[in-house]
Amino acid sequence: MPHSSGGGSHGGGSHGSSRSSGSRSGGSGGSSPSVRRAYYPGAYRYVYYNHRSRKPEYYYSTGRPDPTKVRGARDLVLILAMVVFFSMGILGAIGEAVFRPVRVTGDARLDTTIQIWDQTETGTLTTGEEQRQELQASMEAFYELTGIVPAVELVNEEDWRKHYTSFSTFAYDEYVSHFKDEKHWLFVVSYPKEDADPDFTDWTFEGMIGDDVGKCVNGISEDKMTNIFYAQMVRSDRSNVLSAVAGAFDEYSEVVMKTQVDKAQLQSMLVTVPVLVIMLIAVILNNRKQRRFNQAVKVQKEAREIECEYCRGIYVEHTVTSCPHCGAPVKISGNN
Repeated sequence: MPHSSGGGSHGGGSHGSSRSSGSRSGGSGGSSPSVRRAYYPGAYRYVYYNHRSRKPEYYYSTGRPDPTKVRGARDLVLILAMVVFFSMGILGAIGEAVFRPVRVTGDARLDTTIQIWDQTETGTLTTGEEQRQELQASMEAFYELTGIVPAVELVNEEDWRKHYTSFSTFAYDEYVSHFKDEKHWLFVVSYPKEDADPDFTDWTFEGMIGDDVGKCVNGISEDKMTNIFYAQMVRSDRSNVLSAVAGAFDEYSEVVMKTQVDKAQLQSMLVTVPVLVIMLIAVILNNRKQRRFNQAVKVQKEAREIECEYCRGIYVEHTVTSCPHCGAPVKISGNN
């Protein structure tokens, strides 16, 4: 169904497109006993032997190591899956931030007739054939450029207010009553039959655009057209409204097919990407810590560190029967 591409009024300013984006959320799993490198109340001390440094590494936890959970290959697969997931998310965000318009393709059933309807009382807003031809030419050029079929409708405020309280709703109903496709862009412009203030005409306009033109025009582009349309209308009066609309199409046609960069989204990525990288590093480090803890053994309170006579590696007494670094027999401590 069509949606509002934005609109405005002489006295109330403009409003943007009604396009909106969804959000996704995820859940988190359960937690396991805390494993830390420093002592905390209630924790036991465990030792893991680092064969590279030939020194013991101590871990503290209220839980117990589980050797059955030492799955290096499986952990690597999970980490790689996270890397792929984050990379796809980042690439997807870049794809959304950079928008390259593509001309809309129609079919034989699409009515591409350029329509300009003047529903005002006695056609008072259509001031001369020259302005109508100017607008017709601008709209045809816009269609050839974008593949979107434009249409303009002029109405009196008193007429649509007989049945509607919202001008946006009225414009929506006008779209669906005129078009059965989603490839038109209708602009409805409303004027009062008589101005309360001779120096101020309180016009209103609303754009309605089909949902099948998203590859050519996105929400940012719709807002750009709204701003251009509004600026042209501010500079117009009753006598040259069609020229103002023509000027809006001409000005917008100069930029509509240019590649757009959503600077706000890129700035958001500059914050998000480092956070994701930090999260990934934290997961990798935590995974390594948990994996080493599951290979650790409990240390007695008064156990000492001993240097191996053969490899000079360090081990903790009462935790091994041979040097964990070179396999040599360990010293047997005497009882004191």
